Amino acid sequence: FEVLQTYLLLQDPSAPEFEGLIFCTSSGVLDGQRDGCYDVSVALARRLAVLSVAEANASDPRDQEMIMTLVDEEGGIESMNRFIRDRMLSTLKMVQSNFVKDMHQLEARLGDDRAAQRRRDGPGPGPGRDQEALPPSPTEE
Repeated sequence: FEVLQTYLLLQDPSAPEFEGLIFCTSSGVLDGQRDGCYDVSVALARRLAVLSVAEANASDPRDQEMIMTLVDEEGGIESMNRFIRDRMLSTLKMVQSNFVKDMHQLEARLGDDRAAQRRRDGPGPGPGRDQEALPPSPTEE
C-alpha cells in the first residue's frame, strides 16, 4: 500500500518536493553516501529483481482486495513492479558511483604509501631507475 501511495504522490504536481521511494535499513538510508551500505544495497537489489507485487499480502483480505484494485487502476502489477525496480536501479547506480569513487580514493592512498616509501628509500634498481653499482663479479676482476 505504501509503495502505491508513493507512486501516486510522485505523479501529483502539488507535491513537487516529494522524493519518492527511498530504501532504508536499521542503519540508515541506502544512497551510497555512507560506508558499508554496498553489500546491503546489492542484497536488496537481488531480492527486488525477482519480487512481484502479485505476491504481496495484507493481513486483512479486504485490504488485499482494495490494494490490488488500486494497483490495477494505476497501471497494474507490472507497472508497480517496474516502479520498484526502476527506483532500486537508480539507488544502485548511486551506490555504484560512490563505491567506485571510494575504491579510487583507497587505491590512491595505498599507492601514496608506496610512493612515499620509495622517496624515503631512494630509487632502487628497476626499469627506468639508476641501478646501484654492484661489486664486480670474480670473473670481471
